[in-house]
Amino acid sequence: MDPEVKELLRRNAKLSEDNNALLHKMHRGAVVSRWFRLLYWAAIVIVAIVGYYYAEPYLQKVIDLYNAAQQEIQSVNSVKNSISNYLPKQ
Repeated sequence: MDPEVKELLRRNAKLSEDNNALLHKMHRGAVVSRWFRLLYWAAIVIVAIVGYYYAEPYLQKVIDLYNAAQQEIQSVNSVKNSISNYLPKQ
């Protein structure tokens, strides 16, 4: 073989090996990135669930307070309507 062709083949083989190494690094980086992204979202979901678990009694108290306030407002409105029935119409 001609020395020039041998040199071109050697350079081609070296470039192919470098390219293969870079592709392996890129693939490894993509796999690691995928796992960290999965862990990131799993942590967010877990924190949300645990946060709700600990905040649920307080949220329930707020909901009960809101419902009681609505009932009191309805009671006041019904009293206002009954009083307005006894007042003269203008």
